[in-house]
Amino acid sequence: GAAAGVLISVDQGNAEIPLSVIEQTTGHLKFTVPPIGGSFDGDLKDGQIVGTWTQGPTVLPLTFKKVK
Repeated sequence: GAAAGVLISVDQGNAEIPLSVIEQTTGHLKFTVPPIGGSFDGDLKDGQIVGTWTQGPTVLPLTFKKVK
């Protein structure tokens, strides 16, 4: 089926912002968040998803880690 998701903004009272255009291929993840002009592009490395968050002119490293 199609992938779906939300970004939870803790800075905005845990507001749920819908993701759009989620692309997942072997070892790669990319998604956009149109309401805030953001996007993520990353790769699976050592059990983490390591990539770049872009929002407007700002580009920052972002790593997703599994928390137990």
